[in-house]
Amino acid sequence: MTVSEVAERRGRPSSETEGPFEAILLASEGRPIPESAIARVIELADRSGAARVHVISIARVHGVSFGFPNPGLLPTKAEWREQRDLVAKAVKRLRKKGFEASGHVVGTRNAAKRIWQEAKQAGCEAIVMA
Repeated sequence: MTVSEVAERRGRPSSETEGPFEAILLASEGRPIPESAIARVIELADRSGAARVHVISIARVHGVSFGFPNPGLLPTKAEWREQRDLVAKAVKRLRKKGFEASGHVVGTRNAAKRIWQEAKQAGCEAIVMA
């Protein structure tokens, strides 16, 4: 399903799916955030100064063992640090471009569901991923 089809199902004209948006979520499933994703955020953002961008990255939790959380399946300190560095770099690049930006790292097994929850919680109108 395309973005336009989703927008039409929700009652928004498809022209509104191209912005400008006041709140955007820039998300990563643990991979580095490329400059092209930041460029897309800039394209979609409201340039009147009202736009805010929230950046999240997922630290993957790999599962459970015998129905209980297993410490060996959780992200290591190095993985958490790597994800925090990715988010910090993206926030810094967005702030240099003049946007109000914040971010954090989330640990989860279901990245798509958690990204959607974060977008709803932050009141974001668009999600950008690379």
